Amino acid sequence: MASAGSAGLSPRRGFGAASGAVAGLVAITPASGFVGPIASIIIGIGGGVFCFFAVNLKSRLGYDDSLDVVGVHGVGGTWGALATGIFAVASVSGVAGAGGLIDGEPGQVLRQLAAIGATWGFSFVMTFGILKALDLVMGLRVSHEEELVGVDVSQHGERAYAEALQSSLEPLTAPKQPPAPVSDPFVRKSLREEGTRYNPPRHVVPEEGGGS
Repeated sequence: MASAGSAGLSPRRGFGAASGAVAGLVAITPASGFVGPIASIIIGIGGGVFCFFAVNLKSRLGYDDSLDVVGVHGVGGTWGALATGIFAVASVSGVAGAGGLIDGEPGQVLRQLAAIGATWGFSFVMTFGILKALDLVMGLRVSHEEELVGVDVSQHGERAYAEALQSSLEPLTAPKQPPAPVSDPFVRKSLREEGTRYNPPRHVVPEEGGGS
């Protein structure tokens, strides 16, 4: 993020660039030491494509994942593990029988799929149990107002991004009704000075004659 900021990227674009770099690293990690340079490039490109669509799917499904853990680590790691079974070459790793589909070992793809299924199952069960326990003890969500302001401010008392803070405060600071017009003769002086909200439909008829 620091390098993205020094390059003049906005926080959102900087976060996207950092997520893209992480997606490539996550995808190639399972295959490290088992694939050649060309295969590693293919795996990296696939990781970028799959993770991009997975991250965008979050808004459609409506699940909470502020750091795109599922979209980047989950999907990227799954693709990397599967790609290892496809592109692994025994001569690269130096391990006999550690080749993949392109190295004449189609059974490695099935073994990778079994490992992927076991990992997803273990992660789902453990995560579900942890979240349920936290929900019973302290809750999982902050209030809607705290979400609008940002948990960096509401929970940690500090601003992560100045631009994001300004935009997040607009829904809370914007008046629901326009301020009283200064030229209206029926608006009390205190309303004009204090800038309080004005109710236009109210009609005031001035009294005739002087007071006793």
